[in-house]
Amino acid sequence: MEKILYLDLDGVFVNFIEGWMNHHIIMDRKPVTKWNFGEDYGLDREDFYKSITSLPISFWSNLKPLPWSRELLAILKMGLDRDFGADKIMFLSHSVSEDCRIGKQLWVNKHFPDLGDSLITVSDSRLKSKFANKNSVLIDDKFETCVEFVRCGGKAFLFARPWNRFCNTCKEEDVWQFPFSMVDESDDRYTEIFISDPVSPQRVWHYNSDRWGAVLEPVRIREDNDILTRYGITEETVKGVTKIVDSIVKNVSVQEIGDETFITIHIKDIHFKFKKK
Repeated sequence: MEKILYLDLDGVFVNFIEGWMNHHIIMDRKPVTKWNFGEDYGLDREDFYKSITSLPISFWSNLKPLPWSRELLAILKMGLDRDFGADKIMFLSHSVSEDCRIGKQLWVNKHFPDLGDSLITVSDSRLKSKFANKNSVLIDDKFETCVEFVRCGGKAFLFARPWNRFCNTCKEEDVWQFPFSMVDESDDRYTEIFISDPVSPQRVWHYNSDRWGAVLEPVRIREDNDILTRYGITEETVKGVTKIVDSIVKNVSVQEIGDETFITIHIKDIHFKFKKK
């Protein structure tokens, strides 16, 4: 079975948000810090999707690549086997319409022609998990998609963006920071920061409005076989329940009179008496 590294497009390689705002002539633009950013412009989820399902092929095919897209892909190719244990790269993207699917194919053909036959589109981002197995890795900027991919047997990395910064809880040492060497000075939303290293200082893309860079975070599913923890029952609650149960057990008396057994439970001033036949 081929080992495949699947790459999301929108938000990782493609600047969909800027394209959407340009198309709808949004003048007063707010920093995008949440997934459903349409809410900031008075659109609920249904209205927002209506605003994108009607977009023509030309919209999708002419979206700008994100500043780091070429260098990111080059880094992923170099570390394909070493870092991901993969044999090939495939783009795996959510397409909201047939025009969207065609437009995304044209976009890949234009910007990454060597991967022109490596695009898979799905009608719902949740369907990405259908490609999850022990030989597959996904890089995506939607936390829920990454989690579902891992649950279905794959491995996933969250591509950190301002709208997913609070989703993951990885330790800092687990975060994989990509050393982007080029900076687009014309895009003042991004700047470069240097990672202290006396031998080979590196720089990464960094979103100015957040303390969050263009990095990958390994997404793991917490191995939790404790059903109490799974349902949010704290240790303090368990101790409290245990104390109550202990008090009940300590106030139980059993009497055998002839062929009958009497069980009495004393709870404060209330007494329950059962006769076992």
